[in-house]
Amino acid sequence: MYVAASTPLLSPSIGRPAGSHPAPSPYPESMTKPDRVCCIGIDLGTSGCRGVSIDLQGNVLASASIALPPSRSPHPGWAEQNPEDWWQSTVQVIRQLLAATPGHATAAIAIDGTSSTLVLSDSAGEPLAPALMYNDQRAVEQSKALDGLAPLQSVVRSPSSSLSKLLWLLQHRCTAPSHALHQSEWISARLCKRYDLGDENNCLKLGYDPVAQCWPQWIEKLGLPPCILPKVSPPGKLMGEIDPAIARQTGLPGSCRVITGTTDRRSSRTTESARRTCGRTSGGRS
Repeated sequence: MYVAASTPLLSPSIGRPAGSHPAPSPYPESMTKPDRVCCIGIDLGTSGCRGVSIDLQGNVLASASIALPPSRSPHPGWAEQNPEDWWQSTVQVIRQLLAATPGHATAAIAIDGTSSTLVLSDSAGEPLAPALMYNDQRAVEQSKALDGLAPLQSVVRSPSSSLSKLLWLLQHRCTAPSHALHQSEWISARLCKRYDLGDENNCLKLGYDPVAQCWPQWIEKLGLPPCILPKVSPPGKLMGEIDPAIARQTGLPGSCRVITGTTDRRSSRTTESARRTCGRTSGGRS
């Protein structure tokens, strides 16, 4: 197991049978009204974690940010970060946003992160090695190996691609990982314990074909560990409800929905999807 960062961290009823009574709301009546519902967006960058809380009309209610430790560069062209630093910063930003929006019910949360930043984890989501950042260039030999397999127009034919990094990690760090996830995917997965799901924008740099909407056949020739590549969802779709233990850790309500995230350049569409989910969850209109 990769050593974690040392700093410790401190529903509305849907689909009820006809004629049944609604379950008691965990919030006061005023909080279940559309004007008291919000959703949270988290942006993970190279140097910091930022977050906003917005209402159903898209108005910003609160913002928060926390700096991340700088990337490590053990060798020229290398750039690594500890995924646990992302997680602890995310939790702290969520707590700050909740503290700044008393009386509001958080209905949904979505994450965006840097493109092509990759982390390998075990079946429980624990990181097995430092994450290789988007600008890490160590996988030169691995990218050359992809030249004879991937189509000429494929973005994987670069040392900075997620697939090149995955091959490097399999050769030098992790012989039997369970999941290969990008920065936003791993944080989203930890929120709802869905480590088998990625988004199509991130997975593009792992070789995913967004036109055919599948993993291409040529990837099979790489002999990757079974199931290491995630199922793929469009950004802005429902992943699931927040895990109960994570709800207690962050302060988010147990009914909060986790929305599939994406890369930082594609995040505006995901924010809009999360806002619409807020409206559906609260019974309001978006």
